This record gives sequence, structure tokens and C-alpha cells, in this order.
Amino acid sequence: MANWLVVSPNGFGNIGDDMVANAGRFAISQVDPDAKIKLSRPPASEKLIDWADNVILSGGGIIYDRAPKNLENYMDYIDLAHRKGKKSAVLGVGIQGIVTEEGKRRYKESLDKCEFVSVRTEKDKQMLADIGYTKAHATFDIAFLTPKCASYTEPKLRWTRVRKRQKLRVELASSQKPKVGICMINLRMLKGDSYEGVFSRFDEVIEEFIKSGRSKFDIYMIQHAKEDGDLMQKLAKRYDIPFVPYKNLDDLESTFNVYRHLDLMIGVRLHSIALGLMTDTPTIAIGSAHAKQKRLVDYAVPSMKENFYDFKDVEALSERLTKIANSGEIDVKPISKKDKETIYRLNEENLDLLRTLL
Repeated sequence: MANWLVVSPNGFGNIGDDMVANAGRFAISQVDPDAKIKLSRPPASEKLIDWADNVILSGGGIIYDRAPKNLENYMDYIDLAHRKGKKSAVLGVGIQGIVTEEGKRRYKESLDKCEFVSVRTEKDKQMLADIGYTKAHATFDIAFLTPKCASYTEPKLRWTRVRKRQKLRVELASSQKPKVGICMINLRMLKGDSYEGVFSRFDEVIEEFIKSGRSKFDIYMIQHAKEDGDLMQKLAKRYDIPFVPYKNLDDLESTFNVYRHLDLMIGVRLHSIALGLMTDTPTIAIGSAHAKQKRLVDYAVPSMKENFYDFKDVEALSERLTKIANSGEIDVKPISKKDKETIYRLNEENLDLLRTLL
């Protein structure tokens, strides 16, 4: 029996970060059924590392140094585990940019102490190779283990408001209209001075779709991150459509089961796209040409390419959504069976790597 410490940015109101923590915990249980597992988040806890036999950085886009504190947040776990003679590993993470000389040095130095490092895509692997770390394994985002560790329940067929402090209870509309989920991202906050142009136009396009499509579709605003909540709640209130909140890991299964009943998902955040793929929901994905959303499509989901839109293609996205809104017909297909098999085969490699720690 081994003690496993699973580290991620869980507990901050981001469903993707909670999903990868939960999936990492599940992955460990599959390779070590008698394991004792604890979740942790930065800053590094010496007490927890003393308790652990294995320290696992579990998923998420946690490798970046544009915020120096982030570099310490996760590499401190690895360095402290190494000093105490504990095994450490990195499981299915994303690389979001290593741009400083200190970041390049520290990441290579710390990752060299790991038993293994696995990343989401070949592009992530190359980004580590560019700083001199050449031993990474390109597997996949471990969040895609979620269907194996989330229970299936049927939401009730109506919408009711959730009282304060009450556990999230998602209930879907009873009409026969197709159900469309939308996950937005707070681009004004994220882009700051560069918000104008394509980014503000993107927000307009989504609002135009809601305004014109709500008569033909039941539309749900599905929150994935705390910082997007105000934006999405305002739109939900303005157009009298449901807002599906996300607060913490307790809400994961409710949100997951909403996805299972959607006829279309329109998503920007990576794990809104991921949940669409996991649940065989036809999904329109939006992201920047070199960002993680596009990497996922290029790496293992070629059948989704026709349904991916760069922010720079916002007018093409507008044309597609206008057509759907006007016709009331969803001309979007789920990903191919072959692509889904590829995703789960790649994630099995994460389990194989975990077994090497036993």
C-alpha cells in the first residue's frame, strides 16, 4: 500500500482543474487499488510530502512562467519531494509557455528529478524539448478519464433556481427543443487592452446567436471558471435562459450529466470542448490558432477540424451560428469513433506510466 499525493490547481472554481485532479486520483486507484490518496494544491505542503510515497502533478495547463509565482507553485513540490527521497511524476499536463531564462533553467532542472513526465500533445512535448528536457511522453489530457469516474444520473426535466448553499441540482427544460450549451470565457479580463477587435466581436457573435436562437433551442449558459460567471449570468438574465453554475468538485457530476443531454455544445474553454467530446455531444470549438484547443484537435481529433474556429475566423463562426439559429437544425457531428478510440488509447499510456512507480 502506497501513499499518493495528487497536486493540481483544484478548488479554485475551475471545472477543468478539478476534473484533472479527480481523474488523476481515479487513475491511481486503477493501478494501485489499495492506495491512500490525498489531493493538494499550491503552495507545497512539507507535511503532506512527508506523508506521501509518490507526489504526482496531475494535469492542467500548469507549466508556464509568465507569472513567476506559478513556477514555484508546482516545481516546489517536485524539488521538496526529491530532497526527501520521495518519487515524483508529472501526469498529462499542458505547457502554456516557458519564456524566461530562469523558467527554462528551473523547469529542466526540476523535471529531470521526476520518474516520468507525460504531456497532453506532441506540441507540448516539443515545447519541453526546446528548453532541453527531452524525456517527456506525449499521452493525452487525463481529464478524458472523467466518463470512467463520473456517475450517470438523469437530471429532472425542468429548470429551477438553486438556493444559496444548496448543492447544485441541474434540471433540464421539458420542451422538445434541441438543447444547446454555451461556455464563454471572460475575454475582456483576459485580453485587457487588446480586447477590442476580434475578441469583442466574438462576444457579440455569441450574444447574437442566443438572441436569435432561443426561440428554436433551449440554451444553457454553462460556467467552467469562476471568473466567467458574471459575464455569463448577465447574458442568462438578459435573455431569460438558465445559467448552470460551477463552484467546486461537488458540482462536477451534475455538469457532466448536463452535457450528456445536450444536442450541441459551443465552447471556448478547453474542458468545455473536452466534455463535449467525452459525451459524444456535437461540439463547436473556439480558440486561438496556436493555443491548447487547436493543439488538441491537431494532435488526436482530426474529425473535429471542420468544427474548430480560430478567433480570427469570427465571421465564419458567425455565419455558421446564424445558419443554425435561423434553420433550427444542428449540422454538427460528434467526433469519429476512431478519434475517440485514439484518445482513450493515449490515456491508457498514462496508466502504464503510473504502474512504473509501483
